[in-house]
Amino acid sequence: MEEALQIKISDLERWGFLEPAQENKGGIIAWKYSDGTPASVGIVVNIHDEQPYIELFYEYDEKHRIYKVQLNSVPLNSGKTKIWYFICPLTKKRCRPRNPKKQI
Repeated sequence: MEEALQIKISDLERWGFLEPAQENKGGIIAWKYSDGTPASVGIVVNIHDEQPYIELFYEYDEKHRIYKVQLNSVPLNSGKTKIWYFICPLTKKRCRPRNPKKQI
């Protein structure tokens, strides 16, 4: 299956994972591939840790996987709101994916 699913910061915001009052938030993200095959991934977001992160739990190639990506925020204007970014595991730079191949 060559389809790719991408989670964007805007998805996390829309689902309430990046709310300031939120301690840890977790859940299941479910979707169907274009051929109708169901898929899902478990998700936990912690924005109050010293190093905020998103953690994904899934099965691939009959093996359980855990994938953790660091998050970073930059205060916006008055400091009451933040702009969130993923930290690229390879370059360690902030990034915000755009134009996903498939949205959830």
